[in-house]
Amino acid sequence: MNNTWRVVRAITSISCREFREPQTLTPTYRGYALAHNVRSEEEVDEILARLKENGVTIVKEPQKAVWGGYSGYFSDPDGHTWEIAYNPFWTIKEDGRVSMKKD
Repeated sequence: MNNTWRVVRAITSISCREFREPQTLTPTYRGYALAHNVRSEEEVDEILARLKENGVTIVKEPQKAVWGGYSGYFSDPDGHTWEIAYNPFWTIKEDGRVSMKKD
C-alpha cells in the first residue's frame, strides 16, 4: 500500500463514533489547512462523499479552484480544517511521493 492510501485510510477509517459525537468546536479557518493531495478530481469527490456519509462536517464542498486545481475541505473532531486536493500540475508517483512538476 502506498503512502497516499495510508493517509486516506487513516482519514476515512477514523472511528465514525468520534465524528458523530457533537463537536464543541465550530469549524473555522485558522490561517492554514492540512492538505492531502490525490490523483484526480473524482478521487476528491469520492473521499469527501465517504467522509460526509460518516457524519464528518464538510466545510466547503469540492469545486474548481482559481489556480486550476480542484478541492474541498472538512473539519476533524478537533476543529482542524483539512483540504482534499487535486493539482493537475503535479504528479503523485506510484509510491505516493509528490512531484511538483507534471511528468
